[in-house]
Amino acid sequence: MKNPEKTVHIKLHDGKQMSGVLRGSVKRPVLLMVHGLTGHNQEHLFFNGARYFDRHGISTLRINLYSDGKDARCLSNCTLKTHAQDVSAALKYLKRHGAKQIFALGHSYGGPSIMLADQKMIDGYILLDSSYKPDFIKLFGAKNLNKKQMKIDWGVEFIVSRAMKKFSDDLDWAAMARKIKKPVLAVYAGKGILQKSTKIYSKTVSGPAKLVGIPGATHCFDEDGAEEKLFHEILN
Repeated sequence: MKNPEKTVHIKLHDGKQMSGVLRGSVKRPVLLMVHGLTGHNQEHLFFNGARYFDRHGISTLRINLYSDGKDARCLSNCTLKTHAQDVSAALKYLKRHGAKQIFALGHSYGGPSIMLADQKMIDGYILLDSSYKPDFIKLFGAKNLNKKQMKIDWGVEFIVSRAMKKFSDDLDWAAMARKIKKPVLAVYAGKGILQKSTKIYSKTVSGPAKLVGIPGATHCFDEDGAEEKLFHEILN
C-alpha cells in the first residue's frame, strides 16, 4: 500500500531548512498546520487531524517551525517574524508544487504566526485558541536568563530569545488582525486560557469571521471527544 504521507524539506530565506509532513495530493485543497510555542507537527491535533481531513478529501502539510533536523531552526533563535517568514516559505512551496487552494491553521502562538505570513497565498484562516498580546512574564512565566535569552519553565524548561518577547511587545496586534480580509474561523477551548484572545480576533479581523467554542476543552483540546468536535467544525 502506498504511503499517503511524505516528509518534505523546505529551503528558507537564510539558508536554514524546515521539515514538514505532506499528506495527500496538492491537487486537492490543502490545510497548512502550524503549531504553537514549543510545539511540533506530531502533536495529536495535527497527527490525527491530518488523517481526519484526508478522509474528507483535504490534504495537509504540517510543519515544524524548529526541530533537531539538519540546518533546522532552534526555538531560541526565533521570533514571530521568523515564524511568519517560514510559514510564507511553506505557502510558496505548496504554490510552487501546484496547490490551488490553501487554508492556514494556527494553534496558540501559531495563530499570529500565520496571520503575519503572506495573506495573498491563503484562502482562509483557522485560529485555534490563538495568542493575542501574550504577556511573556505573567502568562508564560518567562524569566531573564542572560542579556539575550529568557527561560520558560513549564515543568520542562524552554529557552526563548529576548528578541522574541520584544517583537511581540512591539507588535500592533489589533492592526495585524485588521489586515486579515480572508474568511476566519476562530475556535476557542471552553476551558482554555486564550478564550478572550480568540474572541478578540473574531471581532477585529476585516474579513468574514465565525466564532466557535468547544465546551469542556482545555488549551490543547486534549479531552475525550474534543478534537473530534474541533475537526468537525473546521471541516464545516
